[in-house]
Amino acid sequence: MNPITTLEPEDTWAVLRGVLREVCGTDANLERLTSDAQFTEHGKQRVVRYDLEARAAELPYIQHYQWVGKYYESGEDALRIAAVLRDIGANEGSRGTGLTVPTVLSYHAPLHLLLLTYESGEPVSSAIAQDTGAILAAMGGALAALHAMPVYTPAITSPETLLADLRPRLEDLCAWRPCEAPSLRRAFAQIMDEAPRLPLHLSFVHGDFGPANLLWRGGEIVVLDFDKCARGDPALDLGNLLVQLRRITIRKPWKLRDFGSVRPALLDAYRRRCTSDHSWENRVAWYERAILLRKVHRLLREDRNKNPDGSVERNAEADQLMGLFLNPSVQSGVAAGGPPLSPVESMVTERGLYQNGGVGFPVDHEVPQLSVASNPQFMLEVFRRHLKAVPGKDYRIHDCVAFRFRCRQSGSRHVLQYTLRVAEPSTGRRWDQWVTGVLYADGEASRRWEEMKAEVPERQIPKSCLTFEPVGFIPSLQMLVEVYPYDRKLRTLGSVVGGAVQGIEPSLLGRLRPGEWRVEQRTIEPTRYRTEFGAALRYVIRARDAVSARSEEVRCYLKVYRNDRGAETFRILQSLSGSGPDGRRPYSTVKPIVYVDELRTLALEEALGVSLTQILATNPDPSDELRLVARAVAAFNQDEFPIKRHYSLADQLVEVEKASALVQWACPQVREAVQVISDAVTGGLDEGGPAPIHGDLKPDHIFLSNGNVTFIDLDWAALADPLLDPAQLFAYITGRVGLDSTPMTHTEVAGATFVEEYFRFVPNSWRQRFSLHCAGALLEVAAGIFRRQESRWPEKIIRVIEAAQLEISK
Repeated sequence: MNPITTLEPEDTWAVLRGVLREVCGTDANLERLTSDAQFTEHGKQRVVRYDLEARAAELPYIQHYQWVGKYYESGEDALRIAAVLRDIGANEGSRGTGLTVPTVLSYHAPLHLLLLTYESGEPVSSAIAQDTGAILAAMGGALAALHAMPVYTPAITSPETLLADLRPRLEDLCAWRPCEAPSLRRAFAQIMDEAPRLPLHLSFVHGDFGPANLLWRGGEIVVLDFDKCARGDPALDLGNLLVQLRRITIRKPWKLRDFGSVRPALLDAYRRRCTSDHSWENRVAWYERAILLRKVHRLLREDRNKNPDGSVERNAEADQLMGLFLNPSVQSGVAAGGPPLSPVESMVTERGLYQNGGVGFPVDHEVPQLSVASNPQFMLEVFRRHLKAVPGKDYRIHDCVAFRFRCRQSGSRHVLQYTLRVAEPSTGRRWDQWVTGVLYADGEASRRWEEMKAEVPERQIPKSCLTFEPVGFIPSLQMLVEVYPYDRKLRTLGSVVGGAVQGIEPSLLGRLRPGEWRVEQRTIEPTRYRTEFGAALRYVIRARDAVSARSEEVRCYLKVYRNDRGAETFRILQSLSGSGPDGRRPYSTVKPIVYVDELRTLALEEALGVSLTQILATNPDPSDELRLVARAVAAFNQDEFPIKRHYSLADQLVEVEKASALVQWACPQVREAVQVISDAVTGGLDEGGPAPIHGDLKPDHIFLSNGNVTFIDLDWAALADPLLDPAQLFAYITGRVGLDSTPMTHTEVAGATFVEEYFRFVPNSWRQRFSLHCAGALLEVAAGIFRRQESRWPEKIIRVIEAAQLEISK
């Protein structure tokens, strides 16, 4: 055997580039590579995770891949595992079983390096606390499916193999625990006498099937590390898994409470999927007891070899496991799952962790399927069944996250936007895929589905941009499905994503120093998307000067609109292009490049600096920056420049009432308080202005660089009551939007600092209307928290409503 060595950095690049071209085609080019040799502590082999960024000639965007490189001591071992994984992946019996294994990408013989896809997921050892029943059922089913596969490997394991491994361990234990040596020897003699025979038909066995080698990913079990696989008795894997689950009940009982119920639940799940006779049931207890001895030896060996940290816990666990080995029929509290749980542990086990603060998703009686569609875990299975990959492709959906829900739009229409985590098994490529589901109350979904199918070819979405079929229909939910970049109302989005904006490149190249510039490379990456409203993309070109051979990169942002709003925004930004530190204004706006009318797309320069959100999240005292922002906002609200759009008090109150209705529906426990706030705002506000407002002034839309303030995203700029801007920014800061990790006292001080400085630069008469504007803005912030489906959204909404109550009391 050779000592395990790994690739040198320059060799790594060459080897992975070659594998990339094997997997993705000869035109694939490796752009960036990082590696992590510390991402796992399990296993005897050296394991490295590689993160790759690559580009194919026909695609306008960077593709991301995650691979694992496993270095073996011998090439024979590496090739054996590669053959096993390929056999499992190709086996029809693995389809629909909830079982997944890594895909073999390549083998590098000189270093015995096996390259596999990196599989994501939550370790079963932690996930089992929240979803015990489902995970036990999935493990049992996956193990039964694995044992039924006709996978060949030359190694054979038997009871004699296990006993041979235990004999030297027994001698160690007798030396370390001389008082217990006689009992240990008697128990070992007993298991030798009772050793079962190998079954006539040998099954494929994993050899180390346990939580350390299992991931939980959206209802399926990902099985890793087949280094100990062999042919043998399926009872071996079951016994090993049961011992590891028992250890969890002893070490961390709040994760797995009752081994007395865990054991039958697992065996029942295995039994339901098992295709062979059930003779294995009589042999599981023997393997379980024998493997207990191996675990005791490992714990005490660790205690002797490691530092004292954890010594008491390891000894206590070893004592409990040894007691079970010596007296397998004991039915003590430990055998049933460990010491009694504390009240807090019991609550966590019974209720799970933070399930929306105990508040469920609101019900719409006109659209009853909303309660199902709002559950991302359920929708994960729905999308797996109904989304169809484009011809010639095979994709796996690993996760589903609620991204943005617009509920009660246009009556009882609900627009639900999800983010799916998708992987391509054959290449290891992973990405986030936006998918939108639209629910209707009146059966209109099926009619619109027919219309959408007919118009898909007209959109001219490049095939390279498609993953799943762009539109779909889920009859059981009466749900229309749109897969990005298809969007029923953003009719040009697919073309823009596909690279139809090359006409703007002369404008981008004009920003470079003089020369004969030629575009060598283009990249389009989505940054923000709101179904039916708009999308933002980062557009990067790399160009080379034919004269000097110098290369430079130019970036801009593309905003795709559903209507002509982008043209008006372009005109406003052009009128403000002279503002900034070198002009007469104490603020600047992001610079427009060009508006492409036929694509309804606006190209913008990249804003310099960092966002106010980032400053608030990282700077312990952002007072100076907040004062700069306050002066800039005050100047903007008192400036003069041509804006055609008007936003009246009536328009404002309509938005306040919509937000009030949504929050009352979503969070009924604050219904009365919200109605009082809404009545105070709608009844107390008078028409103010008109003056220029940004219209969407949140910390994300304010950038600071070297003392200069830049406003971005002026799509909602209008003539209106100027206090709408400072009230909205104050509401976002005190409502802690995007600032979950920032202490509440920090955001309270930040909001007060901004307000104090703002009113130093505006008329005093404005202040009397400010509290009501703040209350209305806080209602809209609360509605936004629900739409974004933020974690613990009910608790956050309650805090924001309390802040709004404080404002109307002033």
